[in-house]
Amino acid sequence: MQVSFMKEPLDPSGANQIVCADLSLLFTLFNTRLLEAIARTGGKPLADQFAQQLDSHARQHGWTVLTGLTSLAELRYRIPDVDARMLASVYVSYTQYAQKLARQILGEQLLKATLMTLLANLPPDIAQFNAQHRIIRLA
Repeated sequence: MQVSFMKEPLDPSGANQIVCADLSLLFTLFNTRLLEAIARTGGKPLADQFAQQLDSHARQHGWTVLTGLTSLAELRYRIPDVDARMLASVYVSYTQYAQKLARQILGEQLLKATLMTLLANLPPDIAQFNAQHRIIRLA
């Protein structure tokens, strides 16, 4: 016997929130993997500096106004409640900036290897979602 918990279709607001959650998951995974690679290569202080620079970039480009979150670190426990299309474009912009910074620290080869490993290890549904929204891209 098949049981469905959803008797009615998801309302547009609920669907938007699910997309925002998946977008935020992708961005958080991306950021976490870069921080880990930078910490292994240059130590925790350098990784912390990278995180501070990315957070500063986000604040300068309206992160708090858009999301109501004071920092990117809040993504670990809060999902922005905004238009998913806008959030996707913001995350694309932030990942491009983060890749530029990470390339300066890690170099092209290590950055590419880090991103390839990340993409290869994404669960299939999240990998498909990333293919649609192109949040995580090879450098």
